[in-house]
Amino acid sequence: MAEILIVTNGPIGIRFSVVELARKLTLAGHQTTLVGTASLEELAKAYDLAFRKLPEYRKPQLSPDLTLSSRFKNWLNRDQRRRGSWDAHSPDAWSALLDDEDPDLLLIDGEMHEHILLAGAADTPLVTLNTFASVWRTPGTPPPHTSIRPGIGLPGTWVGMWLAWRFYFLRKRYRAVERWLRWQGCDRLAVLRAAASELAYDLDAVTDRNQWLMPFIWSAYPALSLHARELEFFPETVEKADRPSIVFTGPLILKKRSESPLSISDRKRLDELYRRRATGGSKEYALLLVTLGSHFSAHLPWLRRLFKSIENRPEWELIVTLGGQQMLDVAVPADRVHVFSWLPQLEALVHVDAAVVHGGINTIDECLYFGVPMLVCSGGETDMSGNQARVLHHGLGLAAQPDRDTPLAIEQKLQRLLKEATFRKRAQAFASTLRRYEEEHTAEKAVGSLLQEQLQRAP
Repeated sequence: MAEILIVTNGPIGIRFSVVELARKLTLAGHQTTLVGTASLEELAKAYDLAFRKLPEYRKPQLSPDLTLSSRFKNWLNRDQRRRGSWDAHSPDAWSALLDDEDPDLLLIDGEMHEHILLAGAADTPLVTLNTFASVWRTPGTPPPHTSIRPGIGLPGTWVGMWLAWRFYFLRKRYRAVERWLRWQGCDRLAVLRAAASELAYDLDAVTDRNQWLMPFIWSAYPALSLHARELEFFPETVEKADRPSIVFTGPLILKKRSESPLSISDRKRLDELYRRRATGGSKEYALLLVTLGSHFSAHLPWLRRLFKSIENRPEWELIVTLGGQQMLDVAVPADRVHVFSWLPQLEALVHVDAAVVHGGINTIDECLYFGVPMLVCSGGETDMSGNQARVLHHGLGLAAQPDRDTPLAIEQKLQRLLKEATFRKRAQAFASTLRRYEEEHTAEKAVGSLLQEQLQRAP
């Protein structure tokens, strides 16, 4: 079978996804190797997957805070400084790794631009990976970082969405110029352009700056989107726009992931909560999970109001996970709010009635996989607001308004999630959709098809 490299240096969400992808492809008979940093190596070892360490990134000594004379000198020396920035990514070591592995297919995080550039210039067959909501501009949809929903209010009209895209592109151009000036011609795009020129590689021919991600999207290469097409606003049209092949694999949830064990006391606390939920002290009893990301991107004033919102609901209990942090700068009512530095989230989702989440796509995917409706309090980063909008669009949960929600408003939203059966029914129906991706081996088939395409293109 084929030799496949899977590469990422991204956060924990995509690390879990690529490990699950590697596991599936290995079981399908492919020789699969993961490439990444030490944190990915730990996961690879836990699942007995082949691993190569990503060549070291050595941060260059470039500071924008310089005197006028130093800035002028930097402009004169920008070619040398660009070379230093490029060399910081260890391009020779990365090229040597590709030569050594000689993969039939390279599956690589779509934001690893330096590595993609070198692989593309060397004619390595590659596919980009992403876990965002659709990164391509699709007719009738808003930019993925906004909370705009098609058909809702003036922003959701075609005029409103067109204006949102125009404003975004203007901001994107402004930021590109600002960075170019701030770094004296050594911003990331300038460095990539210089490297591409040296490699005689037409960067403009293979990228598109008129899409969502900064500074561009690799438009010449197929893409695997590691989540569900059905979560898009208009699933039937998302793959029909003028673009290269894009395939949705469904969420790649690493269900049997190796995780740090809970302390004995935390394990007892958690098991007692599960027991109470299973036995049900009353028909009104509910257990809710509050999970706000591996970096705990919480809106703390809103979190205080969330805790206050259950004061008049003695039948509700909250499980709060801090994403690995040890402390929480919020007064916690100890009787019904149970705080954990970390807990096994997939295990908890089996037991809870609803979840309060921050809008990260991996957490949303995991909630939907277990049919759990959500109250989304967007952390406002990258695509979180767009993910929140998609949850609302499909009736899978409700949205928090961090700056406006009172404790009573939060209580009422949670009450709706728990009492209106449509939320759980829709979430459970969505769970069936996500599980079909697994049952039909969509990810494995998609990679197999991409391999066939590459074989047909080969001379």
